[in-house]
Amino acid sequence: MKKFIDAIIKSLWVLFIQVFLMPIKAVNSSINSILSSTESAEKSEFVILLWIKNIFEAKIVLAWPIGVVTLIYLLLTQGLVFSLLSVLAWSYFSPVIIGLIKELLSLTIINVLKLEEISRNTNKD
Repeated sequence: MKKFIDAIIKSLWVLFIQVFLMPIKAVNSSINSILSSTESAEKSEFVILLWIKNIFEAKIVLAWPIGVVTLIYLLLTQGLVFSLLSVLAWSYFSPVIIGLIKELLSLTIINVLKLEEISRNTNKD
């Protein structure tokens, strides 16, 4: 019975709390990834694929600043509370949406990079 209660508590955490923490994790991950991207680009032959991945990382990092600029613009020009709240919600959760697209693309990039690594390791012998 204790495991069941723990599972219910964890489920509520995932559904109601982690939803609001996920954008912060996505932005932090993208910040770290974009700062270390030059090292991985130098090692790989697939520079374009890594560049496309970095574009998504940059979009995630810039999502909140662009949202703040849009929010200020709407506040100064329109002052509508509903549009402000919708822009705020969209801006906050947009890193998750962009991150999902990036991760779907990353599946291809990871496969290609792993094949490249296998090829390099095979050529050493």
